[in-house]
Amino acid sequence: MHVRRWFGSAVVAALLASCSGPGGSVEECIGSYSGTYAGDASGTISATLDMDRELEVSLVSSDGDETTADFTVTSSNTLSRDRGRLDLSGTFDEGACSISGDWTLSSESGTYSLEKVE
Repeated sequence: MHVRRWFGSAVVAALLASCSGPGGSVEECIGSYSGTYAGDASGTISATLDMDRELEVSLVSSDGDETTADFTVTSSNTLSRDRGRLDLSGTFDEGACSISGDWTLSSESGTYSLEKVE
């Protein structure tokens, strides 16, 4: 009886762990992201994260202007800019497969949030 109860508890724990969120590792978070940015300007932000932790980002303003830049997600889960005039600072959350922080483009700035597209 005790073995069956322990086994049942282990199965429930495993199921709950698998439902805790979309991520848990960078590998599980690879794919497309979408979200919004706001502040001195606003619009949509999208990104693609690849296996090498490279993040291609695109901001589209409410006027339709698009700005792109490349970043690397560092081993400490922060962003490092590779090229482009857009600057993002922030944190990559492996558990939630999300990225959020601050953006700067020329003299404008604000905050952004990205969630993985399932």
